Amino acid sequence: MTPPPSASETSETSAAKPARRGPKPMLNRAAVLEAALDLVDANGLAALNLRALATRLGVSAMTPYSYFADKAELLGAMAGHALAPLGDRTAVASEWEEAILGAMRGLHEALQRHPGVVELIIAETHAQGLEVFREQLIAILRAEGLSRTRAADVLRTLTSYILGYTLMSRLRPGTSHDSFEDGLDMIMQSLRRDIAAQRPS
Repeated sequence: MTPPPSASETSETSAAKPARRGPKPMLNRAAVLEAALDLVDANGLAALNLRALATRLGVSAMTPYSYFADKAELLGAMAGHALAPLGDRTAVASEWEEAILGAMRGLHEALQRHPGVVELIIAETHAQGLEVFREQLIAILRAEGLSRTRAADVLRTLTSYILGYTLMSRLRPGTSHDSFEDGLDMIMQSLRRDIAAQRPS
């Protein structure tokens, strides 16, 4: 019967074998975008650069360049990623009011999840995702008889309300959801009157 190895032999054997490393963290474009959004949420848009993003992800400084050529491309993709679900809500709506309300509530929810996106939208050059969303809603309102100018004005008012509400909610935590809905309904009442006026009596 072979005697068990001594403590010293066990120690030598363990030292000879390299320690097993855990699995590498899964990284893809969506994960990089979520990390970038989290960074902006926590520290503001000025804090975002590809080196800081790499540090947050725990990867080498060059890794983010595998997914985005530069910061400008990253910023545009961040807005698109955060706002992507909005198009889905609009697509499934059967009535114009359902589409507009769903889109505005969806925008509110997206900004609640990632309030840093407000800075991306205000910067305008990084808000490609919002522009696609805006054009979808303008088409819906034009189909109800509004001119493009009036439809754009309505959406600007709605979007400004959502952005302002998000900023105020961050400054004053605990703002009730009812107050958001009250403000949204006041704007929608005006829109309902506008659309009703376009219809033949």
